[in-house]
Amino acid sequence: MKQPYQKPPLTLEEQIQRLKERGLDIPDEEEAKEFLKKVQYSRLRPYWHPFEKDPQNHNFHPQTTFKDVVLLYELDRKLRLLVIEAVERFEVALRSRWAYVLAHAGGPFAYTQGHFFHRKDWHKEDLEAIRKEWERAVEHDPIFRNYRNKYGQSDPPIWLIVECASFGTLSRFLGNIADSNLGKDISEPFELPFSFLQSATKHLVVVRNIAAHHSRLWDRELTAYTLPYIRKHPSELKEAMDATTAPQRIYRTLALLLYIMEKLHPEDGWKNRLLDLLKDFGEHLHTRMGFPRNYRNLKLWS
Repeated sequence: MKQPYQKPPLTLEEQIQRLKERGLDIPDEEEAKEFLKKVQYSRLRPYWHPFEKDPQNHNFHPQTTFKDVVLLYELDRKLRLLVIEAVERFEVALRSRWAYVLAHAGGPFAYTQGHFFHRKDWHKEDLEAIRKEWERAVEHDPIFRNYRNKYGQSDPPIWLIVECASFGTLSRFLGNIADSNLGKDISEPFELPFSFLQSATKHLVVVRNIAAHHSRLWDRELTAYTLPYIRKHPSELKEAMDATTAPQRIYRTLALLLYIMEKLHPEDGWKNRLLDLLKDFGEHLHTRMGFPRNYRNLKLWS
């Protein structure tokens, strides 16, 4: 029988005392208290796990400081911001390409036409979802309201509805595309196999949601919609992704985002900013992220 949860809440002072009893060096308790006011104990807890010598009793390695834990938290925050930036670039490009290709294949309302999609039942559900998202958007966006007031049609053209569809809904529409030629056209700017792009988009929806909700990302196991392996091409991405030591950690996602950013926006310097941040993590933490030891020797990362 499971026992009821009976642990009482701890004051900030009690939280600090508990950490000190477990061997964490906190030379400035007031500074630590101020930090814990802004970043609560439970959110910070996963960031001190790498510094524990005895995970069962939560005792720390000697000379581990509160600043060590805060530094790892801040590195993860910076990593999330980089990931959000890259996913946003990818998502905007994907929205544009999906709308353009379908519009030229079937007209302004191609997304409503079931013959473009494998599963008609899935398409019906996704169409209901995207229509609800449109109705919510009409209430808040004057551009969408102007369309409704002028034309009065229940379904807007694809180039409007794609701007209010959630990333998750877009990924489901993408995953249900039946025509392989349409798929090739959609994936052309990304230089990725369409089947891989379909799965990768679902994966990036999960990653974006984790990052957008400020959850831990750096060593998280990404078990929902794990990235598939690439059979042959692009060879530099396949080489980089196959080299991982932990397939469900963030390394493979970062390799994918690096490849995408180099294809879409190489002028942004995203690669160099990521590499600089990885230096701050240090090699001792790279393993928990799934990085192979020689990753800088791989073509994608060189």
